[in-house]
Amino acid sequence: MRLSPPSVRLRSEWTPREPPSTSDSRKPASMRDGWKQAVLAEVLTEIQRPVPVSSLTEVRFAGVRWYAEGVYARETVRAGEVKTATVTELRSGDITYNRMWATKASFGLVGDDVDGCHVTNDFPIFEVNEAETTGRYVELIFQTTPFQAEAAARATGTTERRRLKQRDFLSIPIVLPKLAEQRRAVDLITALDEAIEAAGQEAEAAHAALEDVRDLLIWGRSEVRVALREVAAVVGRLVSPMEPEFASLPHIGTDRIESGTGVLHGVISAAQDRVISGKYLHEPRTVIYSKIRPNLRKVAVPDWRGLCSADAYPLLPLGSDDVDYLSQLLISRPFTAEAVSRSGRTKMPKINRADLMSIEVPSLDSAEQAKVSTTLSSLSNARDAARATAQTLGALRANLLTVILSGEHEIPATYDALLEEVA
Repeated sequence: MRLSPPSVRLRSEWTPREPPSTSDSRKPASMRDGWKQAVLAEVLTEIQRPVPVSSLTEVRFAGVRWYAEGVYARETVRAGEVKTATVTELRSGDITYNRMWATKASFGLVGDDVDGCHVTNDFPIFEVNEAETTGRYVELIFQTTPFQAEAAARATGTTERRRLKQRDFLSIPIVLPKLAEQRRAVDLITALDEAIEAAGQEAEAAHAALEDVRDLLIWGRSEVRVALREVAAVVGRLVSPMEPEFASLPHIGTDRIESGTGVLHGVISAAQDRVISGKYLHEPRTVIYSKIRPNLRKVAVPDWRGLCSADAYPLLPLGSDDVDYLSQLLISRPFTAEAVSRSGRTKMPKINRADLMSIEVPSLDSAEQAKVSTTLSSLSNARDAARATAQTLGALRANLLTVILSGEHEIPATYDALLEEVA
């Protein structure tokens, strides 16, 4: 049986106001009935739960992720290696934060998975006044943009790691509905989180299926192998992105290509990207293959004419071969393994053109390539649809969280009711 240290409540440096009357002037006219303005000190009490390091054989440290993404277990260290004399024990249901990273919203609720872990004195801990709120509701408050901005503004110091003192943390204003509405808000956000997780799992399953089917259909259909140079060629010419005719074209840096999927993110013009060195000019439906760190599997097929980094090769299939098939071939795991084995350099692996084009690949005719592309496209679409659902629900969650915790709108009774409102 683990012997836990007693919790010692600290006297707050914040002095509570008199209970508000029914005509409380602090309550905005837009706030719904039953809601009230408060500060964190009205719902949280700082406590201490010190543990002498000398009483432990090892210390299981915990941390708090940025942007209120949760308390997590860190490394376990032998007690003799810990420099401080005491640590603080966490218990499930505690509230804690990292004083050095309040500007990054390092606030969280302690869950069962980190119960019994320890933190240093940079992590003050608090008990929740369950007559006023719940730990899960406080966690939702931490996730709102207004709260994070207020906490960052109250942090003091001269570096990025400005510290948020406990008295300043406890004086942060919040709005509180009745407990029944708080629980409804928690249930609603929990349902959204479950839907987001389900969509994410669906996307992961579709992507895993795509990986397996791709390898099977491309590398398991033919034992005949030919060098890549016999089925594709590097195309395009180097141009100056500073020339007026090229400056307005979209520029694909290798950092804009998502690893393992080929999805493009945040592509802007060469002028906006402020690039000055030579870039490849490519036509629509050209395969862009990153030659830097081939293990990252960065392959894309843009639908537009534009420029791409000189750290990538623009390729097109020879003859009547399929562009989509070529992109699937280049992003496949067997091809990547061969490209990695031929990469030079140790700090920044890179495959040169000669080594890339000499990799032996399966020889499939155009009809077979088209069948492979159609099948893989269906799986890609299923993955992308699930990812889009997760992203849409994630955006809805972020917007909804601020709205329902503001006190200006009624909290929908159920997740289904929410979907009806936003449909």
